[in-house]
Amino acid sequence: MTGASRAGLRVLIVGAGASGTLTAIHLLRAGVPVELTLLDRRAAFGRGLAYGTEAREHVLNVPVARMSALPDDPQDLLVWTQEQGLGSDADTFLPRREYGRYLSARLEQAASSAPAGARLARVSDEAVGLAQRGRGLALSLASGGTLEGDHVVLALGNLAPADPLAACGGERLDAARYARDAWLPGALEGIQPSDEVLVLGTGLTSVDVLLSLRRLRHRGRVWALSRRGLQPQRQRSASGSYGGGYDPAPFLAAAGDLRRLLRLARSEAHARLATGGDWRDVIAALRPITPRLWASLGARDRVRFLRHLRPFWDTHRHRMAPAVEDVLATLWADGAFRLVAGRVRSVEPTPTGTRVRWQPRGSSEQQSLEVGRVINATGASLDLARCTDPLVRSLVSEGWITPDPLGLGLLTGPDGSVVNATGAGAGRMWALGGLRTGSLWESTAVPELRVQARDLARTFACG
Repeated sequence: MTGASRAGLRVLIVGAGASGTLTAIHLLRAGVPVELTLLDRRAAFGRGLAYGTEAREHVLNVPVARMSALPDDPQDLLVWTQEQGLGSDADTFLPRREYGRYLSARLEQAASSAPAGARLARVSDEAVGLAQRGRGLALSLASGGTLEGDHVVLALGNLAPADPLAACGGERLDAARYARDAWLPGALEGIQPSDEVLVLGTGLTSVDVLLSLRRLRHRGRVWALSRRGLQPQRQRSASGSYGGGYDPAPFLAAAGDLRRLLRLARSEAHARLATGGDWRDVIAALRPITPRLWASLGARDRVRFLRHLRPFWDTHRHRMAPAVEDVLATLWADGAFRLVAGRVRSVEPTPTGTRVRWQPRGSSEQQSLEVGRVINATGASLDLARCTDPLVRSLVSEGWITPDPLGLGLLTGPDGSVVNATGAGAGRMWALGGLRTGSLWESTAVPELRVQARDLARTFACG
């Protein structure tokens, strides 16, 4: 790192969701003078998209015991919830809005107790470009202004999802028929109680949509469709010990061989169940070594994993809270929810909604479905080559960043430094969170984000 003088370190963090807020918290706690600017276009400081929801039914999919913002103080969230009188314990799946409040509170605390010379500024605006300014960097803003700093941290969080209907007539559907992003304001507005609804995607975002529709007293059938029709697995009811004492050494021995790793994961999960254990222990024990396993795979095996195994990994790794799974089971039993595997082949507007023709997986025949609303809940896209975000487009076109060749964010060094178009680490631009998926694979959940934020803060502090 080419540090500015310790007294004048200026850091610009683009994005104030979980990853940006965690970075700010750890920088302010690092004990060094820093002029820190937290930039967010939604002014949702500490909340972002994931924790900005006000719906109480949208809960964390990890218990309180494993969601502290501070990796060196695992009880911090639990202490805060008790101080707030939320009636939670270590095994509670907290509403995400409360977790957003927690991050905001810890940001305020870090700012108020920061050492002399450390300051936090919050700016509500959108970054649209980057330029060199002397020995520093300057972010250009949508408002016409600029922000200058010595370092820029890209903490962009969840980028907009890809459009799964782009190739089959989606352009003919207006916003009343097709919500192109489940998190856009008004995505669920205007749906009649008896309307049938098609949700594209069957992961955690689609689960949020189902829960929201239920809260809105929607009675029509909801169809959730994805290529394989896989739903997130149920999280364990109790937090338990991380990894359950399982030794991941056999996986390290199999590193570099995707087929061997897959066979080992299956056999170890079955063996765990056969001895009265929990298959989730195997997944949990893999979590700390997942970046090493991912780095050991060649390009061909990575492509195979993404094409054939990713849906299975995602549904076993990114699970839903037990109470949420109970709700979905009730909706299924009542006939209000159907999970299907297949592909949409065409869509066309009708006087009352949208006619969807889709092909079930394993069938050559197509089926027709008429719905009042189609909702894209496929989740954030990491393919920067197709990203419409103005800052990302500018950074790619001007060579500041290099998209991952598999569409998994951007290229970074081991310390999170951004690799530019010449293949060099700039040393002044950094990334964390989902943008580092191509390098780390597991890089979107709080247990990973808080460590990345802490380590980046230590890098700055030692500069």
